[in-house]
Amino acid sequence: MDVLLEISVAVVGAATGAILSYCLPLYFAKRKNLTRRDIMGEWHSSYLHYQSASTSKNWIKDRVTISVDGPHFKFNSIDNPLNDVYEANAKLKNGELIGDWKSTTSDGRHAQGGFVLTVLPMGGLLYGIFTGPRDSGERVFAAWVLGKTLEDLEKGKRLVRSQVLIAPLPTKASKQIAS
Repeated sequence: MDVLLEISVAVVGAATGAILSYCLPLYFAKRKNLTRRDIMGEWHSSYLHYQSASTSKNWIKDRVTISVDGPHFKFNSIDNPLNDVYEANAKLKNGELIGDWKSTTSDGRHAQGGFVLTVLPMGGLLYGIFTGPRDSGERVFAAWVLGKTLEDLEKGKRLVRSQVLIAPLPTKASKQIAS
């Protein structure tokens, strides 16, 4: 009988340890995210339309709500003029929100991609890039900016233009130098 009791206690202890080792990190990550009031809430959002990102300066404006969902920040789009309804999940790492997004439209579209947004230390602004598929299937990188105010949004557009480095297309002169 004592052996059975010892085995039962060991099994319950192991199960409790396994559950706690899974749940406690999630709990502490959520608590840490809840302290980031500068990230949560409603944001003005603007992104380069990825169907024409390389040939157009067509910024799409919508609004996004950011909340905490377990260890992640959850993004939900609202009031998108193209009906590009999307949601995203991100983790905060070294001052950047890194995550994945997917469309949630009811018409069967299923676009998805990744993103990296820098959290401006002074608050009120998130800016970076996301990936998305074109209708042709190729993947592109495009700018995405979120601001607490419309002024922050415009500041973010200027920042992303100056901070995202893009190699210029080769010219005849640069090809000769490389040779």
